[in-house]
Amino acid sequence: MKDNEWNNGDGPGPPMQPGDANAGGWEPPKQRDIHENELSDEQLEGPFSYFKINGYHFHNIESLLTDESQQNSYENGDRYVGELLGGWREGVGKYYYSSDNSVYFGQWSRGSRHGRGIFVWADNEYYDGDWVFGRMHGQGNYYYKNGDSYKGEWVNDLKQGRGEYVYETTGSRYLGDWLGDSRTGEGTFWWASNDRYEGQWAESKMNGFGKYFYVNGDIFEGHWLHDKRNGFGTYHYNNGDRYEGNWINGKRTGFGKYFYLDGSYYEGFFRENEFHGRGKYISKLGEVEEGIWDRGALIHAE
Repeated sequence: MKDNEWNNGDGPGPPMQPGDANAGGWEPPKQRDIHENELSDEQLEGPFSYFKINGYHFHNIESLLTDESQQNSYENGDRYVGELLGGWREGVGKYYYSSDNSVYFGQWSRGSRHGRGIFVWADNEYYDGDWVFGRMHGQGNYYYKNGDSYKGEWVNDLKQGRGEYVYETTGSRYLGDWLGDSRTGEGTFWWASNDRYEGQWAESKMNGFGKYFYVNGDIFEGHWLHDKRNGFGTYHYNNGDRYEGNWINGKRTGFGKYFYLDGSYYEGFFRENEFHGRGKYISKLGEVEEGIWDRGALIHAE
């Protein structure tokens, strides 16, 4: 999202009042039944031609609301076209922000963006969804200028809750939980290579328990820390081998067992994927090599 400095989230106009906007007998205005005017071909094919609320259209609200009382200009160059109640922006309206040429079209309450609306930045990034008193809050879709998109839940201008992010630039996709604009909770990530991870996340990294499916057929199921295999986990290799044991920084390190497809196995300590420390190797014929190992070689038999 953009880091705009909004006055109470909305630009010039009557200041926000504390408390419940519906308190004290205040009633919202009734929406008028206004039919859409005919739009030009360019408007019908524009990126926001689908967006309309209560008979108003993103492209034709100016032609529907021609009364001077429905068009306000502010000293800083901002402009509002829309419904008003007691001096407040209230109902449906379109606001032009002169500072960065962004535009908001949608519902308002007590001078704030509130309800459903679309906000378009000058670089054509835009958010289409729910607003609560000036902030993206609820269900909404955000489209980035690089082609990425997010569809899901928002809390106070941040991606939070359940949502799907499509990384157009890399061909990847994430579907799952978000907290404070980061992948946090349970979720699934698909890479363009067709690798896939299903599991726990924290601060947009694989953290906790999860299962990773590699495109070559390998599968790892276990614990992760900062996108690397860390802790106990089981790795199934596509050649039929299997490792069960400890991992550090993505490598077999600590105590573990490595089972070969032919029935032989090693049980003992590893360091950076190699037999290292005390351990024993039992061949498929039952022959035993036991003792101290160093970088894959038995250096002291017992």
